[in-house]
Amino acid sequence: MSTTHINSEEVLVERKAEDVFKFLSDLRNYKALMPEDVVQFEADEQVAKLNLKGLGTFEIHLGELEKDKRIVLIPKGKIPFSFNIHWNLIAQNDHTTVSGVVNAELNVFMKMMAESKLKEFVASQASKMKAHIENGIPI
Repeated sequence: MSTTHINSEEVLVERKAEDVFKFLSDLRNYKALMPEDVVQFEADEQVAKLNLKGLGTFEIHLGELEKDKRIVLIPKGKIPFSFNIHWNLIAQNDHTTVSGVVNAELNVFMKMMAESKLKEFVASQASKMKAHIENGIPI
């Protein structure tokens, strides 16, 4: 088994890094970022419980936080492979470049089955996050 790195495209968010960090480090905000495959989502600031078609129900916990620079999300529960999600923020005056990276331990079979779904998942979250934050939703 090897680690597969799945990157979203970088998105330029027209908000300061501290605003983006504040949004992404509160898991309640992820409800607005979930794809249609998520059939149930509950969260508090540090833990989210979701039911994702094809993977079942599991939790996402806040892991490592580097203020205004990086957020690591760690899944817990019954999932068929190990992964984490990193949100990387680069401050640029009143703008922030954001990228998401999924690091997944996938065997060849799981890679064929899950890689495109994970790529779609992180790309969708990045795009929705940009739209959500820029459209003036309170942070």
